[in-house]
Amino acid sequence: MTEIENLKTYKYLSSDKKNHLKLLNEKKIILYAAMLLESENNTTISLSLDVLDNFVSNEETHYILLSTFGIYEALESLSIRMRNKNFEIYHRSIDITEILRNSAPPALNTRSRKRGIAKRHQLYSLYLMNLTKNDSAILEQILLKIKGIISFVLDVEMRRCTIRICSKITINEVIEKLHIKLNMKAFVVTRNVQTGEEEYKDIMNNTINRSYLEYPEDETLSPKGKAVIETARLVKNSNNIIESVLNLWNEAFYW
Repeated sequence: MTEIENLKTYKYLSSDKKNHLKLLNEKKIILYAAMLLESENNTTISLSLDVLDNFVSNEETHYILLSTFGIYEALESLSIRMRNKNFEIYHRSIDITEILRNSAPPALNTRSRKRGIAKRHQLYSLYLMNLTKNDSAILEQILLKIKGIISFVLDVEMRRCTIRICSKITINEVIEKLHIKLNMKAFVVTRNVQTGEEEYKDIMNNTINRSYLEYPEDETLSPKGKAVIETARLVKNSNNIIESVLNLWNEAFYW
């Protein structure tokens, strides 16, 4: 099956909210859609957004979408890439990102019930007041060298950096390193619970270790023999097409 055919199948399956939690038990479908947001084909991108939009329409999926490494980052990257290229795709990606950000529960309520332990990763949005294009390359090199940073998405135009860190490092330490090595002031972007407006927190002068984007650490997918193999054609007459899709992905794809 082609990428377009795959995405149309996933769009159809995810159009019914009753299927969502079962589909999300295996995260490879949403990761596949997120991966294809990097496509140069606008039809592929739009169908990928359709799949993610179907899941986002169900509030019960927000926790999984935010805690799964790669989903939020892909949406952020797409919005940056399409800002001055494609108005419709840009705003669709922004809308989905905003829904996920606004739906995040208070950080103190994000302890994983499944694990029962405090180990987690955090997703933060930083505002870099003095960020310029000239500084961006240096900033990227600094972030790449900081142990404990899982990923980051830099938006120079908006002076934002979305950063995911593991439990071995705090956001305070990251901000302190940026200040020492680049002499750059970074603020944690939070949302005022009462007004819904964004606020910038200076955690160098205030004790705050969490933002409204914090989520428990995602489960790690077990590596399989091959990264990607040719996908088999779905059995059209299957009594349970969802099971067919999940079984196919178990054998065919590893993120």
